[in-house]
Amino acid sequence: MDFTVAERGVSLGGELWVQESGRQTPILATDYVTASGPIAATMSARWSQENFFGYMREHYNLDRLIDYATEEVSETIRVINPQYRELDGEMRKIVNRLNRQRKEFGALCYTTR
Repeated sequence: MDFTVAERGVSLGGELWVQESGRQTPILATDYVTASGPIAATMSARWSQENFFGYMREHYNLDRLIDYATEEVSETIRVINPQYRELDGEMRKIVNRLNRQRKEFGALCYTTR
């Protein structure tokens, strides 16, 4: 990534001199050797990781995992989405009910002739 950033020096509390980089998001650093572009790129990568883990904690309960072990899964095993399974079951019930009603209706029509 190539970052072009604005850079200026800032004194914090009269005791600490830091370089401030950025236009919309200020980045404070005490690394006077590295150019501000690579520092901004590194910080952007870190924010990306923090956003990812924040999302995983919020939506996938990442902190509740017992361990980080992995298991091999055979490629021949089919994994069905639980929501799909539930909706498919409901649909099958409705279709079966409709078929029974059609059968009863057909029987009524046949016996009245």
